[in-house]
Amino acid sequence: MTKLEGYVIVPPLSHWDKENYNSIWLDMGYPTFGKTPTEAWKRYIHPSQYEHIDFSILVQRWHDRGYRVKKATLEINYE
Repeated sequence: MTKLEGYVIVPPLSHWDKENYNSIWLDMGYPTFGKTPTEAWKRYIHPSQYEHIDFSILVQRWHDRGYRVKKATLEINYE
């Protein structure tokens, strides 16, 4: 088994969603997995769509909406 440490971007959760946060964060965080927080944000935001806006401004906008970067571990099992 091999482990890769990295980061994912997770959405804000409503009161109801907090009971199901594991499945929500897994489903929404998986495509944003990156080795660094910046890589995770870039996978989430796709900054090429916003070439006219500074990347830090884009991250701040999503952060203001409640999105957060969280540490994550990806495990690879060899069988």
